[in-house]
Amino acid sequence: MKPYKDQFLEWERRTLLEALKEADGNQCRAARSLGIHRNTFARRLMNQGITDAEINATKIIRKKKWRVGDFLASAQGGAR
Repeated sequence: MKPYKDQFLEWERRTLLEALKEADGNQCRAARSLGIHRNTFARRLMNQGITDAEINATKIIRKKKWRVGDFLASAQGGAR
């Protein structure tokens, strides 16, 4: 069994990343959902060594909604 400190740090890391994922990468909303101040949340991210790349990975990539005009313009070489 791992020492308590190691177990706690693993749990905290999972919790922070899960909160970020649910908040679509928004740190203020993630902090609010956990009931902590955003500065505390940011400090815990830093203490955990969570990188910007990991934070960005929690964001949902939204696909562009194409319109018929966009499709026709791209098929005609960009002219509308």
